[in-house]
Amino acid sequence: MKIRIVRLALIISGALFVAIHYARHVYAAPTMDLPPNLTLSVAARVKEKGQLGQTIWRFTLSCLSGGCQLEDLMLNACDKKVISGEATANPDVVTYSTRDGNLKVLRAGNVISAEVTDYGQHFMTLRFGFTKESLGYMRAATFTGTMVRGVDVLPPGAPLTVELLPLEGQFVRVPLDCALRLPGIFDGK
Repeated sequence: MKIRIVRLALIISGALFVAIHYARHVYAAPTMDLPPNLTLSVAARVKEKGQLGQTIWRFTLSCLSGGCQLEDLMLNACDKKVISGEATANPDVVTYSTRDGNLKVLRAGNVISAEVTDYGQHFMTLRFGFTKESLGYMRAATFTGTMVRGVDVLPPGAPLTVELLPLEGQFVRVPLDCALRLPGIFDGK
């Protein structure tokens, strides 16, 4: 009788082990790997109400040894605030990094997801699909992105989140709507 109980216990524990092992592999979430060493660069515009916005962002994601940095260069955001009567644009550059804690980067296969926070709030999500070219060079093959706009500058009824659409083509010539506004040496006069 004791031998039967021991055998039954072994059979049940073995079946339980197989069931747990199977469930872990079948229902497990996809694994997220560290991003490879790479630099990906994509330019994009905001799509809002079916129209493309005038402002252009160039996003450059660089990863090395598991740490990543995202450079956000904004072009063509024309205004008349600094130079009276003349529309100009300041080419703003903002950098986010995993080291500084305002960038989280995850990899799932050939897609790298970059989540950006600004002042502790989620601000932007970018997804770079990449492909490996000859000689190990990586290039962006696909891109999607969303950006949360500042609530203080939104007109009533405007969406909080806007979609970012990449420019199409390897290199794209984009005429700017206004001159760039760059710093110089001011003589005080």
